Amino acid sequence: MFETSENIILYFVLFSTITLLLLCSLVLLIISRFSKRKLQFQNEMLVIKAQHEQDLLMAQLQVQENTFSWIASEIHDNVGQKLSLAKLQLNNIFIKEYNGQHQTLGDSIQIITETLDDLRDLTRSTSNEKIQQDGFLGLLKTDIERLNRSGSFHFKLVVTGEEYFLEAKFELMIYRIIQEVLNNIIKHSQATEVNFHLHYTTDKLKIEVEDNGKGFDEQEITRGNGLSNIQKRAIHIGGVANIKSEKNKGTIVNINIPIYGNQKI
Repeated sequence: MFETSENIILYFVLFSTITLLLLCSLVLLIISRFSKRKLQFQNEMLVIKAQHEQDLLMAQLQVQENTFSWIASEIHDNVGQKLSLAKLQLNNIFIKEYNGQHQTLGDSIQIITETLDDLRDLTRSTSNEKIQQDGFLGLLKTDIERLNRSGSFHFKLVVTGEEYFLEAKFELMIYRIIQEVLNNIIKHSQATEVNFHLHYTTDKLKIEVEDNGKGFDEQEITRGNGLSNIQKRAIHIGGVANIKSEKNKGTIVNINIPIYGNQKI
């Protein structure tokens, strides 16, 4: 009788232990599945957020490209034609040379000629068609020539490695990044010397821009400003942009863009 009671107690303890272990296993399984689903949900939300940011950036870029195209068309159709007409009329007056005013008229014609050249350069930089013809490097050279003519800056461009063309959309994105760099230099840097270095390799395009401007505190790079836009655009095409600066010591922008075989043409 005593042994039977012991057996019952032993079976009860064993049953209770097994039941407890099964319950613990079930709880752990539920927690594990919950954690996995939670992690999966978080990852999905991150993907959705990243995709949303990509879509938003693409929409912004599309609006910008449409705006640039409209500006280029307006400059060509309106401002450019009016200046060309004014130049033609002044040329007619200049030929007559009356009242000894030919020198003043000649100066005016020269100013209009230079303005027309600048407008043509500007429309080239805002036209997507020019990207397909000249690539970002051709447009960059035009921009540098125009900025050097202004007398406010001295730009130097050095290109190393074997140059190649990319698909138009990549050429355009790289050019817009460079435009953002130029815009920040012109508006904020107070620089007089700017060195551009482009280095082509088989799998990467390296861009370095160094100026001798006033520099800034790197903590000033905030969401929405031009410096942040440079970094976001570089990320959009799989690259990375690093910006180094100190107050009164200028700024260096390094952009590394990986090049895949299907991007080359």
